[in-house]
Amino acid sequence: MGYIDPSDIERVIDAVSIVDVVEDYVKLSRRGANYVGLCPFHDEKTPSFSVSETKRMYKCFGCGKGGNVVSFVMEAEHLSFPEALRVLAKRANVQLQEQEETPEQRAQKTERDRLLELVAWAQAWFNRSLMQHAQGRAIGLSYFKERGLAPETIRTFGLGYALDAPTALTGDALQAGFSADLLVKAGLTVEREGHRYDRFRGRVIFPIHSSSGRTIGFGGRALHLGERTAKYVNSPESDIYHKSATLYGIAQAKAEIIKRDRSILVEGYLDVLQLHQLGVRNVVASSGTSLTLEQTHMLYRFSRNVTVLYDGDRAGIKAALRGLDIFLAEGFAVRVALLPDGQDPDDYAKSHTLEEVEAFLANGAEDIIEFKIRILLSEHGDDPTKRAAAISDIVRSIALIPDHLLRATYVQRAAALTGMEERALFSELGRQLTAPQRRERREQGLREDSPRGPLPNPALPPPRVGWSGALEVFERALMAILLRHGGAPYSDGLHPDYDGESAPLRVVDYVRRELDRDTLHFQTLPLRELYNRYLQMSDDERDDFVRTLQRDDNYQLLGEAIELWTGYELNRSLEGAVERGASHGLSRRWRELGEENDVTADDIAGEAYRSVHVYKRQVLDLRREAIKARLDEVQDSNQAAALLRELNELNLMYCSYYKVTKGLVMTERLVPGGRPSVERRKGDGGS
Repeated sequence: MGYIDPSDIERVIDAVSIVDVVEDYVKLSRRGANYVGLCPFHDEKTPSFSVSETKRMYKCFGCGKGGNVVSFVMEAEHLSFPEALRVLAKRANVQLQEQEETPEQRAQKTERDRLLELVAWAQAWFNRSLMQHAQGRAIGLSYFKERGLAPETIRTFGLGYALDAPTALTGDALQAGFSADLLVKAGLTVEREGHRYDRFRGRVIFPIHSSSGRTIGFGGRALHLGERTAKYVNSPESDIYHKSATLYGIAQAKAEIIKRDRSILVEGYLDVLQLHQLGVRNVVASSGTSLTLEQTHMLYRFSRNVTVLYDGDRAGIKAALRGLDIFLAEGFAVRVALLPDGQDPDDYAKSHTLEEVEAFLANGAEDIIEFKIRILLSEHGDDPTKRAAAISDIVRSIALIPDHLLRATYVQRAAALTGMEERALFSELGRQLTAPQRRERREQGLREDSPRGPLPNPALPPPRVGWSGALEVFERALMAILLRHGGAPYSDGLHPDYDGESAPLRVVDYVRRELDRDTLHFQTLPLRELYNRYLQMSDDERDDFVRTLQRDDNYQLLGEAIELWTGYELNRSLEGAVERGASHGLSRRWRELGEENDVTADDIAGEAYRSVHVYKRQVLDLRREAIKARLDEVQDSNQAAALLRELNELNLMYCSYYKVTKGLVMTERLVPGGRPSVERRKGDGGS
């Protein structure tokens, strides 16, 4: 393969439908002359990705990426231009007239291109070994037949066998022109103490594909288990394979997932194969790992409805509960179907007809919150302490749901099923929304180093994944101020916080610059989208944001905006915070002023100043708690000392914000120059 004639490039582009190609990655809906869907290149919940069949172009109005069908495949698969063109040519059955590849052209290939070429070669090698080699037919093919797999299923999923010889694949790959270094990077060859040997020898092979159908890795199952033999071996992480971002069977299932608007999630390779063979084609597997955020994002592009199908034993129940929260936090509608005890999806598919399995999935699946209520309460019986802990755990899951109306509906349902008063559950929900549990902070709080800056204007560590519930009430307060008074002047004058700054600021300018300075982004998804859209609006559009969002045909953001503007949802959240004595974004004085309709420019500026700093303080507080949790776990003294130094620095930052937001209280007016005038609270000490 080498130089591609320009005329062939045009033939390929003319031969493929950009809509058909994009639909391999995204569920598209027709809107006028174009098609829209969720962007595959960044995370979003509201479609901003548009495809035009007539113009043969795509464009995302969220992240800005766009181009033709070739550039789409290059971006989606991380391919070079020639590799993307070859993928499309194969799809369209267009024969490319290529000159022989020169050594210089071969050297210019990216490592990713070479890895993809190698694993495609390896899949063909594994399949030939299964179907044509005597050992493969006697051992590998016999195993697949014993498991009830038909030849068509073996072909569809490209199953194979790795010969039980130390260097069978490695030797053939070297003869085919692949380097030893590339074989090691692809995870096909293991190098140890100067010797090389095949990673997957003596195993049946399950190729793992990207959503577009390209082979990116392998799973190998041992057929003869010894004391030190792992039952399954997977490809290691590489430039083309990331286990946490992969779902087994997604390439074969995506079309049916879009058609049925629902995916079926199972655990293992054979679960997928048997259900697919039976006729349940919208099934994928997490491949034995706990569900990850990247995997949910992949499913969300095709459907937000998912049924989790697991074994009915205790391990299956725990697996279902493990995946609960991440689905809820990402806005999925989830149902759980537990098979009879002692059966897994593989067994169930072999012993039932397609009609019986589909009836079970339709009638035997249970809403995930109701499932969790039933399981947890049945485990704890009448023990008041354990029952209270279980109910708190249930509410914690409900608190992760992005849609506040759906949250409220689930609270009402939970009250009916548990016999608890709605008021008590709503109170617990408010507590969960503003203070995520310590366990979540341990898991999420220390995944990356945090940028810091000097006092008195320190740069804050960014919020972490999983903190959206803790920050939501503060983000609602900030967004409410912007919607009501974003165009108002900040302090009727000049901003004092920036050296040499002489331009007059509006409230929206102040909030934006404060958040940008510390690299802070809203964590609550609908609020993040609303904030970003608000910043994109012109002044006229902001003045009439209701009509602007109506023109966008974005009714989810419109509902959020109206509730914040009217104060209905915001005040409900704030009242819960006030009852708990929590610090929130809008002070009592602000709510009273809203009722009196006599808000002055100074009042607006003061509340904007306070709300921004309360938000920053909350981020700092979450970070401090995460480090404290980590200190409880570390054993290494050097690591503990580093954490203590970081904690001390964060404590200094926290004190500066504490003065503004709690240790000091604002008067109703602002001093000249834009800073709030402050007076010390009785009983507060100096610092």
